[in-house]
Amino acid sequence: MLEDLFIDHYELMCQKMRDILSKRKELEAEYKELREDIIANVGGDRMEYGIKVTKRERAGAIDYKRMIEDGLIDESSLEYYKKPNIEVWEIRSY
Repeated sequence: MLEDLFIDHYELMCQKMRDILSKRKELEAEYKELREDIIANVGGDRMEYGIKVTKRERAGAIDYKRMIEDGLIDESSLEYYKKPNIEVWEIRSY
């Protein structure tokens, strides 16, 4: 009996998550398009109408794979500096 209630509840949660993920995809596509339009039309940093638009430059990532290929470092030396693995959960619709 309790197991049936859990299964029913889990099914409802999954249905709701599937619906939210579907809406999220639609919103992300709309967000990307609107973001591109705003960036194309803004002259620089702006903050108005409840939206803040700023352009920042991030430092480039170090291409360790290329450094190994070029013989500048060996792969075993990278292991010493590697942080521990992390566990990541992913939920998506199919």
